[in-house]
Parts: sequence; C-alpha cells; structure tokens
Amino acid sequence: MRPPHVTTDTRPGRVIIAGATSTHGWALTRVPNAWTRVPICNTHARGAFCRDWRRVDAEDTDGWARLLDQTQPDALIYCAGVCHVEQCERHPRWARRINVDAVMRLLPLLPATLRLVYVSSDHVFAGRDRPYVETDTPDPISTYGRLRVEVEQRILSARPDALIVRPGLCIGPSPSGRKGHWDSLAYRLRKQRPVTIVEGEYRTAVWAEDAAQRILDWTQSGGNGIRHITAVRPTERPELAAALCAARGLPPDYRIRHRRDLDRPHLGRVELATRHAEEPLAAVPDRLSGIGPISNPPSAQFPAQRAVHNLHETAE
Repeated sequence: MRPPHVTTDTRPGRVIIAGATSTHGWALTRVPNAWTRVPICNTHARGAFCRDWRRVDAEDTDGWARLLDQTQPDALIYCAGVCHVEQCERHPRWARRINVDAVMRLLPLLPATLRLVYVSSDHVFAGRDRPYVETDTPDPISTYGRLRVEVEQRILSARPDALIVRPGLCIGPSPSGRKGHWDSLAYRLRKQRPVTIVEGEYRTAVWAEDAAQRILDWTQSGGNGIRHITAVRPTERPELAAALCAARGLPPDYRIRHRRDLDRPHLGRVELATRHAEEPLAAVPDRLSGIGPISNPPSAQFPAQRAVHNLHETAE
C-alpha cells in the first residue's frame, strides 16, 4: 500500500482543473490563488471563455497521457463528470462510463508524486435529521449518488494519498450563464420558462468561490482521505430560491413541489459536518441577508480575465 501523501514543498505549483466548465471547476479557475492553473474542458465545449483551454474528453486515455506529459502538473483537481441526476437515472450505463470507468482508466496514468483531489458530492447521502460527517456510511438514493460512492472507494483503494472533497450545493456563475442553480434559475425566469423548486430538500449551500478557495488550500496542504465542505446551517430549496431571486431583483415566479411527489430521486435533509478543525463557510441565504440586487455573488466579483489565470505559462 502506498504511504499517505506528504507535502515537503508547500509552494503552489501547476494544477490541472478537469471539468473546468462545471460550477466547481469554473470557480477554481477564477479565485485569486498562486497556483498556475490549467483549465481542461471536453472537445465539444464552445464559447470564447474556453478558446485557449486544453481539451480532452473523459474517455480519451491517449489524450490524457499526452496532456500529462506536456503539462507535467503537480496536482490534478478532478471536477469532471455527469452531474445531472435525472440523466444518470435514464442512462445509467452511459453515466457509469463517464463517472466511473473514465476515472479508473485515468488513475494508472497519474505519476506517483502527483497530488490527486477528486471533487465528489453530498449525493452520496440520502438525508436524515442529524448531520453527516466524513466517517458516516454513505446511503445514496440515486444512480448518480451510487456512482459517486463507488468512484470514491475505488480512488482511495488505488491511491490512499488522494483527497476526496464532498461539497454540498455550490452557488455561483457558470461560463455559459445558463447552468448551475445561480444562473439557470435566473435564465429560466427571465425567459419565462417553467421553474419547479423542491420542498423538503435541505442542502449545505455555499458560494462556489468560497468552496474553491478551500479546495485549493486543501490541495496545497497535503491532507488525504475524505473532507466535507461545511456551512453554518443547511438551507431548504424554497428559502434558497427566494434569497437568490431577491438578490437578483427577479420575481419568485416558480412553483413549489414536495420531493415525495416527484419521479426522480431528491435528497432529504443532507447537512454536511466535519470531524476536522475547519471553520464552516457562510450559508448562502445568510450571506445574502440585507443586500440589494446584484449580478454576481458577493464573493465572486472577479474580472473575466481571471478565467484563464496563468494559462499561457503551461508547458507545451
């Protein structure tokens, strides 16, 4: 068995961010940090934001091998995958190929000295009336959650020095302006498209940029095993939606349905707690209290050029 990862040089180096178009990945490219970050997206991604990014598909093993050889990274933060719960329920074999098999084929390509951070999800839990800590046994209720549990276990079995990060619901801008809870809610309301908010689902909701800062700190610190990103309290979906609409000056023109009345699996009360010493991040509605309409989260006022921070310093 490999010994736990020990960092002997705490200076930031070069980190690959796989899945940089996700809410977590996009935030990781934007927050101020000394890491030289190399954003990665798939070959189908479109938009000016990713024009200069490296491109490789999750299942392209040869492409990953070339990328690792060219960039010589010190760390890999893996945020890629299919995160849509309903799509995973409808297409479980496809979801397994992307969320599990692709990761397992990547692991043997990674140098033994590389720092691996895998961003998982609170969907590994179902919900209960008390918080979950890192040592609690997962109890997923969806295909998506079960795949997350499997890949977590297989990563730690193959690389005990890896770090598994479980965030809850991260709220922040997306590169397209249409995805993620922050942007998709506003986009659909402005287009007068139907929006359903789920009652009975409580999540650990934090700003994506705050979570990204913590992930980058943990990437540098050298810890291993599982870590939860926590907030001062869990937030029910209707409360979150009302707070986000108020912050952006949008009418709360949506319907509310209880999780038990919907076909696809929805979490209950999933509050992430931790056995470690980190302070909890601010819950999103608490952070929104008392502020007027805004176009971006209060912790995300970064210039657009930060999206390609240090990109051209990567090795060719």
